[in-house]
Amino acid sequence: MKEDITAMLLGEFFPPNCRIKIRGEHFYTDRKLYSNIYGIAFFPDSYSYGNNPYISPLCEKLPGILEDYFPHENADDKNFHEQFDIRDAITANVDEKFHIAQSKKKSDGNPIIECTFLGHISHETEDSVLLTYGAVIPTTLCITGDDTISAVLPFSPFPNLTFLKSNRTFMTVDYPVPTEPLMPPEDITIDFAVTTRKMKIMLNDDLTGKIILEYSIEVGVTKCDVSKITIEIFPMKGGNPED
Repeated sequence: MKEDITAMLLGEFFPPNCRIKIRGEHFYTDRKLYSNIYGIAFFPDSYSYGNNPYISPLCEKLPGILEDYFPHENADDKNFHEQFDIRDAITANVDEKFHIAQSKKKSDGNPIIECTFLGHISHETEDSVLLTYGAVIPTTLCITGDDTISAVLPFSPFPNLTFLKSNRTFMTVDYPVPTEPLMPPEDITIDFAVTTRKMKIMLNDDLTGKIILEYSIEVGVTKCDVSKITIEIFPMKGGNPED
């Protein structure tokens, strides 16, 4: 099985024409509900996939949002800690070059994460640009004008996010929670909001440049994610990151 997964999932899904450097400062308050713009590189190993390895030290011992809002469904959480053959086969066989997250902590204990990727950027329409990067299942950002970014984040509990400059966007997501032993999880619908506090899209004619994004995600009255992201797009050769 591992050989089949490796052959299917570790090919190139897009011809790289640029390099991407992402730097993020994060305050995560929940282990299960968070945004992950880094893809599979966010997780140090297969056993940490799913739960947030960068939750704030202030919150890691507190009940999570799902425990507060759905206590009965989360009474038995053991299914999330079992080994899943397909998941582990995928993460265990990803080439080490894709595990490139470098994490350090600020004085308050919250993480700063840096990643570099090969990527592909192109005009989707006259007014929009498509940016793709990452391994296994790539992350995709659709940048429209100077005020809208739509993100597809395949390794994130919030797999689709819409950022509108200086606005709040209300969204929903289906999230699986454990049920009876040996039974598949049951999906529950979670309502959440994405508040975009800052957005700067600075792309040159050759589509190199920088994107700055600051946002928070709220589930009900609880903030689960406050992030400041800088994405830099470089040509394939020359400039930074490493030539």
